[in-house]
Amino acid sequence: MALNEMALLIGKEMGHGKGRYVRFEDSPQTYLVDSYLQLSDSVNDWLEPKVFAVDYSDIRKVTLDKAGQVEFSAVRPLKNLAVEDKASNEENITNLAKKAVEQTLNLSKLDEKSDSEKSVLADHFELVGDEIVDIELKSPSIIDGFVRNLVSLELRGVEQRTKLDLLKLTQSVFVEYQSKLGNTGRLRVDFYSSDDENLYFIAIDNSKWLIEIAKNDYNKLAIDKNDLVSNTESE
Repeated sequence: MALNEMALLIGKEMGHGKGRYVRFEDSPQTYLVDSYLQLSDSVNDWLEPKVFAVDYSDIRKVTLDKAGQVEFSAVRPLKNLAVEDKASNEENITNLAKKAVEQTLNLSKLDEKSDSEKSVLADHFELVGDEIVDIELKSPSIIDGFVRNLVSLELRGVEQRTKLDLLKLTQSVFVEYQSKLGNTGRLRVDFYSSDDENLYFIAIDNSKWLIEIAKNDYNKLAIDKNDLVSNTESE
């Protein structure tokens, strides 16, 4: 069934007393309503402040690129629990002989489970790539913090992409995520700054819109690999 759209035009307030004039867009009839309608004339007040609809738990991989060079790439892998679950079930069979038949049936059902049912996400994001040998993170959750800061970004305003010539591209973040339906999605987030005006923006997937973000939020994400790894090198 098709949805019907309705447009309501909000007019001036009543000269004396309480009320405001309104009318439907496709009708000449004007109505005086007794409700106090406070409407902002700022576009930014009508925008959803949260930039990304993707949750932290959806993210599977994140890559930070600066000037065409990968600073780091990290994944949150899946851990397979099938072996642990099977060992636990076998122990129960041994200890509870009277339930041997039931436990055996449970083991056969375990083998029929899908991989997604046997696996859970690892606790933390982990660096991947050819250069991670003998590299130790400052803390196991340090990349988790970077990802959380990214997906929790809130906008301060929007600008048309025509302003791009006045900005400097500082870094790009590539994100892979899994939707609630199990589909894999990808995002490219480009970061821009204007030191003269102290303004900071991101652009998502080459959108025609630039999203302004706070300087503090920008600084949390303007990092490199050296900010993640420990200064102590393995012997």
